[in-house]
Amino acid sequence: MPLRGDDYLEVNDTTIDPRTADNNFVTGDDSIRFYAGALLEDDRNLPLGTLCVLDRKPHQLNDFQRRALKVLAGQAMRQIELHKALADAEVLRKEVDHRVKNSLQSLEALIRIQIRSEKSPEARAALDTIQGRLSTISSLHEALYLTDTGAAVDIAAFLRKVAHSTSQQMPDGVHLTVEVEPTHLSSRSASSVGMIVNEAMTNAAKYAYEGRKRGTFELRGERKDGFYHLSCIDDGPGIPNNQTAGTGLGMRILLAAAQQLGGELVTPERESGGELKVTWPLTD
Repeated sequence: MPLRGDDYLEVNDTTIDPRTADNNFVTGDDSIRFYAGALLEDDRNLPLGTLCVLDRKPHQLNDFQRRALKVLAGQAMRQIELHKALADAEVLRKEVDHRVKNSLQSLEALIRIQIRSEKSPEARAALDTIQGRLSTISSLHEALYLTDTGAAVDIAAFLRKVAHSTSQQMPDGVHLTVEVEPTHLSSRSASSVGMIVNEAMTNAAKYAYEGRKRGTFELRGERKDGFYHLSCIDDGPGIPNNQTAGTGLGMRILLAAAQQLGGELVTPERESGGELKVTWPLTD
């Protein structure tokens, strides 16, 4: 139904208006006798439809009601545009995620090629370290991409993916247990937690199971007294005292990740095995 030049149409009695008298909605059993519609128009001045009010008896809106209908039409159009913008942003985010993943994989491949051609043991070791960090970042990015459904990430589901991915570095005989209580974090905070778990498992694979074919690794997480407590426990020879004061790259990564969470990283004393524990405040 065409609208007037002011983008508003009101038909007080549809049965006597030649534009509507033969319409099936007017001539049917539940006939519409009154129509008022305000145009829904996008930012390119393309009409998308109308926001309308109907009645089964003749009617006439007053000036206030007409203005209100036009205001509601404007608000409806803004909601439509907002939903479209959110959908476009989600498509863009997925495209960026895909490109980042491909870029990380390409860098890893180039480094592996350089490692094979490098003759210096020191350079090979340095490239191995870089390749390992890139692999870690790539795994975390993929886990976040598969888990994140918005601004909040379910830490339990996310850490199960991180643990499964990183467990491939463990000896085949190491049994992995994941008992993590659900809570939600921002993607940034979840990435920090994932980095801690990944680094703890990588260190355990390198040191705790050296020369062994069997072992255990436990990942435990719980909410308690307004904090979240996450522990990474192996059954290896244990973590040296004051390990959190170390200056190695791995420990610097762990401490930086804990700091981003606003939390604390400790290595509790144990009768056997090693434990890395991080505690951070919950904000929900």
